[in-house]
Amino acid sequence: MNDEMEIDLFEQFKNLLGHWKLILISFSAATLLAVVITAFFIPKQYESRISMYVNNNNSTTSGYINSSDITASRNLVSTYMELIQSDCVLEKVISRVDFKRFGMDEPLTLVQLRKMLSCSQLKSTEIFEVTVRTKKPALSAEILKKVSDVAPAEISRVFKSGSVEIVDRAKVPERHVSPSVVKNAVLGGLLGIIASCGFVVVSSLLDQKVKSAKDFESKHSVPLLGVIPDRLEA
Repeated sequence: MNDEMEIDLFEQFKNLLGHWKLILISFSAATLLAVVITAFFIPKQYESRISMYVNNNNSTTSGYINSSDITASRNLVSTYMELIQSDCVLEKVISRVDFKRFGMDEPLTLVQLRKMLSCSQLKSTEIFEVTVRTKKPALSAEILKKVSDVAPAEISRVFKSGSVEIVDRAKVPERHVSPSVVKNAVLGGLLGIIASCGFVVVSSLLDQKVKSAKDFESKHSVPLLGVIPDRLEA
């Protein structure tokens, strides 16, 4: 025989309301734990950025920029971003950074640097942005300074026509961008609520005690003959 269990959602809701103190304590404890872990145990990440403008050399002969020049420049953005993330550029960047100055015995590998570096086009324009995120604010800025030195020359060498101009140069970040205490605190609090609610619901479903006549009728198919009162009247 297959046993079937009926779940009364309204009863479960009332059950959760009856355990509001447990849920509140779980929410507070999980939020506090998330804040402590984020503040003291998760390494902070600092991000620096530069922006570059893609210049199409065809516009220099006429002295003005037309729509075809702009379109050509925009089409080159993705190609230039791929070149900046290529081995030839990153190897030169690594060779020019003095990692010992930042307390590192060994230089970054290509795989490590590629994970730290990202490129993105700004709103479908001819400008793209390069960001580097590390645990040291000065190191993030230093790596991007070397990218600014290496990338324009490499782009001219590879593509012959076209170039990039530095719009915004790298600055040492003053604040970390990751992890977010507020975000992790909210996630921790939500997990605390979900865990406590799940515990209350599962405990209620596994509890086979009969608490009322209605509870007995919902759990058993036999008729209820009578109920013994908790206290006999004198």
